[in-house]
Amino acid sequence: MNLEVIYKGNKKDTRMENNIKIVRLTTGEDIICNIEGDYHESSFKMVEPMSVGIHEGRNQMGLVMRHWLPVQLIKKNEVTIVAKDILTVFEPNEDLKEYYLNTVEKIANLLKARDVADELTEDEANHIMEAISELQEGRILH
Repeated sequence: MNLEVIYKGNKKDTRMENNIKIVRLTTGEDIICNIEGDYHESSFKMVEPMSVGIHEGRNQMGLVMRHWLPVQLIKKNEVTIVAKDILTVFEPNEDLKEYYLNTVEKIANLLKARDVADELTEDEANHIMEAISELQEGRILH
């Protein structure tokens, strides 16, 4: 996958790769996102913010990434955050960037598919419903 490509509707957005950061909030949450603007200012925009954490099971550990905002209820998955709510901003490694970009792309494609479900054949609709079910169960993102 080309790490620079994230789909926004039918257009490709190549600005995202160089602006991906992890933002640690004063609450202790770690948010990976595309930053628009200068994060050294008093506020900046976080686009496609996803909370990041480590999940520890009985016999395994894994990365957990989920939407930080209620994407089903908002027009755009972005928010302006003020500097007083931030402890630090740092650069994710290449593997985490790739994982984030893949996750954002998969979710964008699923949400777009949901919006056009009325135009699909029954087989196509069933395939999409299976993918959404996997997403809800957390199997598709990891």
